[in-house]
Amino acid sequence: MSEQNAYIIQGGIAVDDRGDVSFVNDFGFEGVKRFYMVSNHKQGFVRAWHTHKNEAKYVLVVMCADLIGAVKVDDWDSPSKDLTVNKFILSEKKPNVLYIPAGFANGFM
Repeated sequence: MSEQNAYIIQGGIAVDDRGDVSFVNDFGFEGVKRFYMVSNHKQGFVRAWHTHKNEAKYVLVVMCADLIGAVKVDDWDSPSKDLTVNKFILSEKKPNVLYIPAGFANGFM
């Protein structure tokens, strides 16, 4: 299981008279096996907790903004209920990718 924490990979937006281009140039697709696009039916809906023992996850918000939580699981059979949740806000206005390592539970709203 990974010992690193969840972290943001910074992106940006280039704007000129033709429009804008969003980018996250420091993100590479090496090792990415699956790709999903997820949406909720209503604002404020919480989708949590999802956990993978052996797979990392990358999150990019393409519309609106999301609050994302990630917490390292301490015991797979009986996880503690008072672990520190790392919180991140991602927005379409600032394209960043959130890396969530294997062994973390995560959820978003």
